[in-house]
Amino acid sequence: RVPPVTQSFPESYDASFFAPRLGAVYALGNGATLRGAYQKWLRPASYNSLAPVATAGIPIDDAMVYSGGTLTRLRSQLDWELSPAWFVGAFLDQRSVDNLNSPLDGVLNTRADVSNLDRLRQRSVANLAAPDQLEASPVFSRGTLTSGGITVNQVMSRNLASYFGYANTHSENTGAKFKGNLIPYQPQHRATVGMTWASDQRLLLSAQAVWRSERFADEANQVPLSAGWDMTIKLHWETLDKHWAVDAYAANLLKRDVGNLVGVNLVARF
Repeated sequence: RVPPVTQSFPESYDASFFAPRLGAVYALGNGATLRGAYQKWLRPASYNSLAPVATAGIPIDDAMVYSGGTLTRLRSQLDWELSPAWFVGAFLDQRSVDNLNSPLDGVLNTRADVSNLDRLRQRSVANLAAPDQLEASPVFSRGTLTSGGITVNQVMSRNLASYFGYANTHSENTGAKFKGNLIPYQPQHRATVGMTWASDQRLLLSAQAVWRSERFADEANQVPLSAGWDMTIKLHWETLDKHWAVDAYAANLLKRDVGNLVGVNLVARF
């Protein structure tokens, strides 16, 4: 007969949490602005918050921290309007994420929000996702990330605009079980090119291509994702009275081992 084994898992609950946020903005002149921010944030369980969502013009990054988890961040950013047609940005970013986790259940509060708020909006335009948006929400206990990059935006004509961005990210899992691994869905190299074309007939067309270096889809780094391109195209058209609108989209166009996603939405307003 094997005697029962008892193992204790100590847990602590803090009744209070000090989360300071400090920021500064300095106008360098000639269209250049330097921003800096320190943010410590405890993500609430609710979807809304009465607290400011940005510090010195730098929004909080909620892509990797789940409810009850904490984000500690230090970021410096340069925004430079070279001319009415050219805009350049550069940044250095250091983040530390500590999500709630259990030795029995792993990372907690990772259930995705299934609500689609876009369906409640009055208008739907063909804006694409931000270039730094991840492919999916990475599930991990804790980790650190250090990144830097540059973006260039150009208004090429009255109807056409383009942009380019590059970011280099070094990530490390600091959890007890997967210490030293890479954080999921965080490529070391990411390059983005895109364009937006707006016609005088109320037609808006946007295209974006993203190249990512090799990364992993899981915290254990057992599911590798090969380096490659991903492309998204969106189109929006509406009638003059705005009663009818058509939204078409195509995603995963260049992604390996992933099927293309194509769809059309017809919107009627009364």
